[in-house]
Amino acid sequence: MVWQGTRNTEQSHKRYFHLSNAVVIFCDISGFQGLNLRYGDESTFTIVTTLFSKFERIARFYHVHPVKTNGDQFIGLCLNSFAEGPFITQPEIEQKQKGSERALLFAKSMLSISSEHVHLTNLNCGLRIGIAQGNVLLSESLLNAGAIDIWGNTVNRAAMLERHTQVNSTALDKRAMASLPCVQSVELNETPLNTKIGTVTAYCYQHVKAPSPSNIDIKNILGKAANDSTTTCRPCMTGKYRVYH
Repeated sequence: MVWQGTRNTEQSHKRYFHLSNAVVIFCDISGFQGLNLRYGDESTFTIVTTLFSKFERIARFYHVHPVKTNGDQFIGLCLNSFAEGPFITQPEIEQKQKGSERALLFAKSMLSISSEHVHLTNLNCGLRIGIAQGNVLLSESLLNAGAIDIWGNTVNRAAMLERHTQVNSTALDKRAMASLPCVQSVELNETPLNTKIGTVTAYCYQHVKAPSPSNIDIKNILGKAANDSTTTCRPCMTGKYRVYH
């Protein structure tokens, strides 16, 4: 990963960083409007925030950085290097596992959690997840002091893949798929997605609820994340570094 701090001449009080080879994860709840109509605003808020809090704990286990939530959307960022850039992480993290690999494992875990969520399954709701790898511009949030935001074509591509993949599936772009180990890439099916910019080739993982060798042990992961007191999942930016509090 390569980064550099740059002053924005139009808004000099804001800082941004260029990240290369980052992995962006977009997750959206399909059928959210029906969920809101069925349970009402307050109950839906509780359902979604409880679900996303589990996602944050899972993210900690896979060293995915939660960027923000936007209604029924969860956005995360995964880096391919822990040694460089404006991020402080644990030195003992296993660095051999690539960002795309951890992103896909994180996506599988989110799909497993949602597939067992009674409020979602009762209304045939599910997740759509898009994963893209490439250059990302990371900045301080323009509206939320201390928070961060991400920008660029990689972010747009992840959002597009999420929007057009099937429910309960994860769509990866070519670059993210190419960096996966063979044991994971064989689980993906090359799939044409019809988008506003034309047909786009994606590599999709379809979640199957039935037990299989690739299933994720969610309870074990949640337990390990809960016992890990070295990091929490609320990011902010201080100077050149992202810190956790």
